[in-house]
Order: sequence, then structure tokens, then C-alpha cells
Amino acid sequence: MKPAVGEPQQRVFFHAPENGVSPRRDLESCLNALDCDLHGRGLPRTAVLKLTFFLRAGSGRHVAELQRELCPLVDEFFSGLSPSAGWIGQPPEKNAFVGMEALIQASLAGVQVKHRKWEEHAYVVLLDPPHKILYAGGLSDRKAGPGITAASRAAFEKLRNLLFREGMGFSNIVRQWNYIEGILTRTAKGNRQHYQIFNDMRGRFYGTDHFDRGFPAATGIGQKSGGVIIDCIAVRGNADNEVFPLKNPGQVDAHQYSQEVLVGDKSSYAGEKAPPQFERGKLLRHGHSGTIFISGTASIVGEMTVGSGDVAQQTRTTISNIARLVSSENLAESGIRTAPGLTAPAGFRIYVKNEEDIPCVKAICGDLYGDVPALFVAADICRPDLLVEIEGMLYVKLMKSTRS
Repeated sequence: MKPAVGEPQQRVFFHAPENGVSPRRDLESCLNALDCDLHGRGLPRTAVLKLTFFLRAGSGRHVAELQRELCPLVDEFFSGLSPSAGWIGQPPEKNAFVGMEALIQASLAGVQVKHRKWEEHAYVVLLDPPHKILYAGGLSDRKAGPGITAASRAAFEKLRNLLFREGMGFSNIVRQWNYIEGILTRTAKGNRQHYQIFNDMRGRFYGTDHFDRGFPAATGIGQKSGGVIIDCIAVRGNADNEVFPLKNPGQVDAHQYSQEVLVGDKSSYAGEKAPPQFERGKLLRHGHSGTIFISGTASIVGEMTVGSGDVAQQTRTTISNIARLVSSENLAESGIRTAPGLTAPAGFRIYVKNEEDIPCVKAICGDLYGDVPALFVAADICRPDLLVEIEGMLYVKLMKSTRS
């Protein structure tokens, strides 16, 4: 039977082995833990919609080698019906070689899960009337020419072509993850930051669509290697009153950032530097329940960094930003009325710039979030003075009077 009104349609499952042994053994640990979780809930492996693997690797070649070694184990586990999977060069916590995040459908009653392949990419389409939901990961092109511009263009072309294949466009994306190699690196010629080059390219592709319901919720985060990789969740068949962009009154919308906080020189083809085009959050309504996708959130108030050099302060400010974003008062400003006391975090992914700071960040998150599932990985944040970034999913029960 379907989850009751207000219960989550999907779940997030994390696993990182204690004191990693080897990439292969750590992946086996992740898959065994996932299998136990599914079995305990009476769910088949086909209920897994999307996977993200985090790898402790020091170079792009090492990431590629690990992916070639480990992919067959994932295919074998899923008997050839693998969900979308992304392989990201971000070292997981606990000295693990491999960490895993899985997005799982809570019930298969009344829905159809379609496993599809396009080129080298596996992905999943969930048919849940009236919605068609696409789960895709690992969108990149290893054959792209050298440089971040070519890698960004190739990743967005992959994303565009897959969306088109499923009858969608960029405006159907409700959640997007952007993994950018050397996100803080500046080019030797032209003083162009990798993240800004990515944002300029995103602006070019997004400019071909109309975002009447706001940009996607998104994360732009560094990775050790791999060029540019994009993951996404996209929805078709949703009416205007089923998708809500969320603003944070304490933060300037990222897509409205001033030129002063965008790094490096202007693009020769884009003119003004494009701001990061994403919303602070996005709510997808499903009957009387809703899923809030919380974008990558950092210690930014207005459009300026707070707590430079202080990871504890930045963590607390970040958590405060998220609390304000998803508060019932702020949701009401977007026309979303929630039932009292029925808000449930599904899980958080926490990026920490310096791996040695993970215990400090983890302790603060544990005090405030308790036993909510979470995974900590080491990654560069999109500004040099940012030390931590948090993203997540939240489930809410909605009142009938939520307006369009």
C-alpha cells in the first residue's frame, strides 16, 4: 500500500564504512548495508532510484580506474537493472574509500519504475500519475576537449539531450547537482574562475528555456577530478500549483547576486558574469504531502560570507539559514501552509572543505539534527572563504488550502 498522507514518498539512505579497507571491500559494505535496509522494509532492489558514490581518489585517472573496477559490482548487485549512478571524487568520512547515498522509493504500489539506458548512462523514470519523474546521474563526457569550458558544455549537452529524450526541458528540473573539478581554480589566461565559467555556461543553456516556476534547487560543489558531472531530478506533468520555488529572507537569491561577489573577469562571450541560477529550495507537492529539496547552503547572509576562518560559526550560520528557509512562517510566504509538527528531515549531505574539520562539523550537526541520516564528505566550496556547505531533503504535510 502507498505511504499514508504526509509520509515520505522517498527515503534517503547513507553508508560509509568505518575505517575503510579497500575500494572494493568498502563498496561491498555499502551494497550489503543497502540490501539489509531494503530487506528490512520489504522492498526490492528495483526501489532504488538513484545512487551517488563518493570516492577517495587523488586524480582523475584514479577516479576513472575505480569506476571501471567498481561498476561491474553495482551492475551485478542490481542484476543488470542498475539505477542512475554518479561517481564523485570527494573523500567520504571515516577514512572510507567509498561512501554511498541512495534515494529509495518508499512504496511501489501504484507506481512504475522504468530502468533505461541511453548511451553509457543508466537512469530511472518513475511513473507516478500525474507525474513522470526522471532520476539521472553521472552526466558528463570524458571525450570532451580539455578545459572547464569544454567540460561544462559537454555536461549540459548531455543533460539537455537526455531531458529531450524523455519529453522534458531544463525548466522541468526540480533538483540539480553540479560537481566541478577545481571549482576555485582560476585560468592562467583571462583570470577566469572555474565556477564562474560553469555558471556562464549554465546561463547559456538555461537561456533556451522559460523558468516560470523558478530555477531548480541546486548544489555547485568541488570535486577532486572528473571535469564536470551533473545529476538531476526532473518532473513532467506537474501543474503550476505543485512546484514552489523557495526564497530565504536572510539571503539574496543566488540568481540575483551582484557582479561584485562573482569572481574573476567577465566572459568574452557572455559579457556580464552570470550568477548561479538556482533557488534556495524547491518544494514538490504530491497530494497533501510535499518534498522540499534544500539547495547547497552555506554561511552567507545577504550575499556576503559570515564567519570567515571559523568552521564552527559557519556551520551554525548554515544550519540557521536552512532552519529559516524551511520554517512554517517562511513557507507561508510562498503560499505553502504546513500542518503543525509534521516536518521530517529525510537526510543531509554535508560538504566540509578541510577533512580534519569533519569531527567539529559533525558534532554541531549531531547536536541540532540528532539521528537524522547524514553523510560527510571533503570538498571545496564555491568561495575560498567558505568551509562548509549543507544540502538536504525535508518532508512536510500540507494543508488543503495551499494556494498556487
